[in-house]
Amino acid sequence: MKMKKHLKFTLYLSIIVIVIMVGVSLLDLFQIVRMKSLDFYFHSRGETNPSTDIIIVAIDDMSLKEIGVWPWPRRYHAQLIDFLKKAGVKVIGFDVVFSDNAPLPQDDQALMLATKNAGNVYYAMYFSPQRRKRAQTKKVSIIVTTEKEREIEELLPAFSLFSRGAAHLSMGEAEEATIPIPGLVRVARGLGNINYEPEKDGVIRYGQLAVNYKGKFYPSLSLCLAGEYLDISQNNIKIGKDIDMVDRKIPINAQGKILVNYTGGFERFRIIPYYRVLTGEIPASEFKNKIVLVGSTAVGVYDLRVTPFSENFPGVGVHANIVNSILNKKFIIPVPEIFGLVIIVISGLLLGFYLPKLPPHVYPLFNAIFTVAALLILVTAGIFLFGQGYYLDFVYPGGTIVFCYLSISLYRFVSEEREKREVKNAFGRYVNPDVVNELLNDPGKLSLGGDKKMLTILFSDVRGFTTISENLQPEEVVNLLNEYFTQMSEIILKYEGTLDKFIGDAIMAFFGAPIAHTDDAPRAVKVAWEMQQKIKEINKRHAGEVRGQFKMGIGINTGNVVVGNIGSHRRMDYTAIGDDVNLAQRLEDMAEGGEILITESTYNLVKDIVQVNKLEPVQVKGRAGAVQIYEVTGVK
Repeated sequence: MKMKKHLKFTLYLSIIVIVIMVGVSLLDLFQIVRMKSLDFYFHSRGETNPSTDIIIVAIDDMSLKEIGVWPWPRRYHAQLIDFLKKAGVKVIGFDVVFSDNAPLPQDDQALMLATKNAGNVYYAMYFSPQRRKRAQTKKVSIIVTTEKEREIEELLPAFSLFSRGAAHLSMGEAEEATIPIPGLVRVARGLGNINYEPEKDGVIRYGQLAVNYKGKFYPSLSLCLAGEYLDISQNNIKIGKDIDMVDRKIPINAQGKILVNYTGGFERFRIIPYYRVLTGEIPASEFKNKIVLVGSTAVGVYDLRVTPFSENFPGVGVHANIVNSILNKKFIIPVPEIFGLVIIVISGLLLGFYLPKLPPHVYPLFNAIFTVAALLILVTAGIFLFGQGYYLDFVYPGGTIVFCYLSISLYRFVSEEREKREVKNAFGRYVNPDVVNELLNDPGKLSLGGDKKMLTILFSDVRGFTTISENLQPEEVVNLLNEYFTQMSEIILKYEGTLDKFIGDAIMAFFGAPIAHTDDAPRAVKVAWEMQQKIKEINKRHAGEVRGQFKMGIGINTGNVVVGNIGSHRRMDYTAIGDDVNLAQRLEDMAEGGEILITESTYNLVKDIVQVNKLEPVQVKGRAGAVQIYEVTGVK
């Protein structure tokens, strides 16, 4: 009954935890922890090898030292493009926004000419969530449309993607676009956005593959470069619930973002310093049919980001990782949220169902082992799936496991402490303290509500106590009884017997419950013998007093009885009832002062340690036949 009660309550606790964790998951309240779990997956998987067809021409510190302070004259970029074109490069992408005219017009002209001749150069653009204020008075800010913005409205739509059922996308609409100078836009192969925003903890985990600007979707630089390399024109790249690139579908979320599948540190890619290309140190054959990304890695240019693998990761490397994923079709696909919610529900119910069934004496250890095992299974499954390209969030399911464990453990602790207090209150008065401690350590040894067991029952009674008490004052009677009961109780508890009750001047005790021993009958007989010896000591101590001498008769029987908490909801006692209990009491009635009478069932269990006189069988009320009894005359 108690197990069912615990199971029912722990299931309720689990359901409460499940409901809370589902809400927390939907609100993503542990967002930072969830983000860090993704970083954990990357480190668990380790680094991988990117495509050798991707080369990064780095605007690095050495190039700044060799060429000069940034920004460089644009004629250098024109020379770079000319060289790469002659080398047979497949596509070139600049992770640099040339939004303003160069100080020297001839530099812009040189860059535009080289771009036009190459026919495979993509430039970066950037979108802002709100427009900048162009004019301001004391009372009102005024947004003025400039000539440049009018040129953007004219040129930009040509670079948008075809929308295919993109109604489910919930990305916000950008308010302002920053693009290269118009002359460069007109000769470029295409434009790609570089809107990679870090998450709350400053780490870039997602790349913006498409940006919504005035009802049109504009691709990222990485998407443009991958499409060009795969000979997929921008007109054939369609955006919907995913991005369709003819022979591959790129998974994106509702904000048009892809989970970047980082290969590792920035150094995993082939990186060539910018100046070494300009000086001709690198053979042209190195670039044939390659994708070349031009971007900054220098500290002073301020394009360093934080990724799961590095705290100083050049932004151009984010583009390279996305291009690599598209080329190799190696994406990280988040497992649908519904599966995470299902795991939360199942894990919570399993813990709520199985943890209460663990035995109390092993519960703390196995509870912890079971919980840790569940967490390890969840995390191991997540690591395996991540290696296969699927991202399973283990934070919220894992949180469910942990909080179920904590709540159930707390409930078990509180309920067990309450049960221990109940055991102490119920047994502390009439069993040996060692027995109480054993019950507290293993309450499973206690069967509440009544159970049939083989017990040895002892009854003792003082002969002639009424006569003795007549010669004493009431307080003297009470003191006398207290002394007698104290001495007798200590002997019973010494042998780990259970002191059932005091009945006037009589005592009832039994051996074998709540803790059973193999020698319960011998213990009972030894207790009876010591009780008789203790009576003699008491009489000797009070010799000559007017109250007279104590004499006690004892009856002992062994048999099957019902033992347990018996009574009403308001008052219950741990006691034994049954015909064999009555027989023990009948023997105590027959015993003369100083006698110990035992039945044959008890004698058979103690005959090796006692000396007896076999008496004539007696007829006992309630028994069909005569009962063989023995008088104990000595104990070995």
